[in-house]
Amino acid sequence: MYTFPLISQTEFYQGDIIGSYPFMNLTKLKPLTVSESEIVEGEGAPNAATQKVSVAVDPRNVMVISQTCDAQRRENLIICPIYTMAEYIAASSPNGDKLRTLRDGKIYYWLYLPAYQSILEESFVDLQQLIYVPRPQLEAYRSARILSLNDLGRHRLGWSMAAFLGRPL
Repeated sequence: MYTFPLISQTEFYQGDIIGSYPFMNLTKLKPLTVSESEIVEGEGAPNAATQKVSVAVDPRNVMVISQTCDAQRRENLIICPIYTMAEYIAASSPNGDKLRTLRDGKIYYWLYLPAYQSILEESFVDLQQLIYVPRPQLEAYRSARILSLNDLGRHRLGWSMAAFLGRPL
């Protein structure tokens, strides 16, 4: 499922796992109070205003979802957060059938990731949280890459993405 050491030290590949990336948790979005925020004129429509908001940042493992050729050339890359099974079990107390379904790859918006040595706990990628990030922001975390998916792992990722986004099943 994984390639270790990494395929490349210089290029991003689809399926690269980056450790402790500051992932924006948009479920914890809140407007700032008037005293905290600053209203600025927007760049869009005339007289439009933009208000700053506060967003929680969770340092967590993330996966590069962009195709390898895009990950090496585009201005913005797609990433998704990785959640450990321990976090999931603690937060939702799933029954054995739900865990078996997740591990069997039958929850199409999650990609199951088995544990790998002491580098990665048993986890899953949440494809429901696709986020575009500017290349320079991701480049700053190049040395934080901990694993990459091998060919089988990338095929599983592609199948999960097609099942979730395209509903071909």
